[in-house]
Amino acid sequence: MSNGSLPGAVIATPSIIAVSLVTFNWVNHISTGITKASDKAFIVVYCAKPKAEYIVLEMPYAVNLRVVLLPNYLKEIIYTCIVFVTAYNKHAAPSFCTGIVSIPI
Repeated sequence: MSNGSLPGAVIATPSIIAVSLVTFNWVNHISTGITKASDKAFIVVYCAKPKAEYIVLEMPYAVNLRVVLLPNYLKEIIYTCIVFVTAYNKHAAPSFCTGIVSIPI
């Protein structure tokens, strides 16, 4: 999914910081002038077990850090990706798979 010249994630990673807590970090490109602080980031978390479900989290692009509580996915493998969208939803950057995370108990 992409539309326009908005750059996608170059470095975006999920990390386990505690039981059920995952952080998502990304490098923003605000200094290039192509992206703006008002642009949005969407993190998608998908887990196939015990039943297939996903979570979509929206936040300001400029924040470039999000801590997410995922208590329903203990001992499960989750798939994550991120996509950036301009403030008025006119352009979307290519989505970026940020990785697979296993939530410890």
